[in-house]
Amino acid sequence: MNTVSRILAGMFAAAFVAASLAAFAGEASAQKIGVASAVRNEVAGVQGGAQRALSNGSDVSANERIRTGAASTAQFLFLDQTTLSVGAQSEVVLDRFVYDPNRGNGKVVVNAGVGAFRFVSGAQKSTAYEIRTPVATIGVRGTVIHWIVKQLSPGVYWAVFFVPQGSIVINFGGKTFTLNAGDAITYSTSTGLQGPYKMDFFNERSMQYVFNGTLDLSTLINSLGQSRCANNNFCYGQ
Repeated sequence: MNTVSRILAGMFAAAFVAASLAAFAGEASAQKIGVASAVRNEVAGVQGGAQRALSNGSDVSANERIRTGAASTAQFLFLDQTTLSVGAQSEVVLDRFVYDPNRGNGKVVVNAGVGAFRFVSGAQKSTAYEIRTPVATIGVRGTVIHWIVKQLSPGVYWAVFFVPQGSIVINFGGKTFTLNAGDAITYSTSTGLQGPYKMDFFNERSMQYVFNGTLDLSTLINSLGQSRCANNNFCYGQ
């Protein structure tokens, strides 16, 4: 084989290896982790620069970015029986999903952006779950958790976290709190943390309306600002 032939053969071999690795990476990134069990209106999945419309029964993959439109919601059921509900005008990525029912170990990392969310932990150990938001990181302890994060302006956020069932450990940049069933905590970039406090029925329902896109978030913010808190009867905003 002459020199030119050897060079061409080497180039073709390198191209084949690169293509094989790319295909393997594509298959890995497209690992099925669950399904969309309920979709309302405009819900999209984005992966590798490609966007697709999701509907009831659509498979969802690791590292897929989920986006919802106005008055649009989605619920996802994952292989470990975790459920994640995504409210209107929200965005979330399931960064990591490892589940081995035979070995009983794994890891689930949810990276949620702005929007409204509801998370119900599944069959794995509670320590397997981690939720990341723009303002806090959440460790799950066998949990149902609702939260809303709103970006009011660049770098300025408002958020509320509520635990209807179970408990969580939530960390705001080094400040850690344990929230048990019925507890909530509110965060504002401008005024800081308020709580933990007990969430009342009215504001719990208001969170659900914001989730569905039928209530403006400013109404909930004002309502929470007028509610009495369990922490020394402190009122948010006063």
